[in-house]
Order: sequence, then structure tokens, then C-alpha cells
Amino acid sequence: MRRYVGIWAADGRSAGGVLLLALSNDLSLRLLKAGRWKTLQRWNYALFALTVVHGIAYQVIEDRKAGYVVL
Repeated sequence: MRRYVGIWAADGRSAGGVLLLALSNDLSLRLLKAGRWKTLQRWNYALFALTVVHGIAYQVIEDRKAGYVVL
């Protein structure tokens, strides 16, 4: 279970990133209205957190030295 956390985080980030990229245009803004569009775009913060979790989990699972974790 522990070894898949990094993979799940990467998959979630990738899927969410593609969705947000698809919604980042004027047509989506007009169709969704500003409030709903902005709410969806705020998911970028959560996706960034998943990117950090993925990076840390990968370093821990691969038993990297502390210097690589800091990078």
C-alpha cells in the first residue's frame, strides 16, 4: 500500500491537470460562468500539494539520501 502513494498522487495530479488545462480557455469561462470556473481553477492548489506528496513519497520509497529530498 505504501509504495503506491506516489503513483496515486502522480495519477491524480495528471488527470486533474489535464482537466484544468481543458477548462483554461474563454469558452469554458463563458459556459461555466465566472464563479464556478474560478472554483474549479482553485483545485490547482490541491494538485500542487499532490505533486509535493508524490515527490516526497518517491524519495522515501526509493530510499534516497536527504540531499535528493531537499532538491
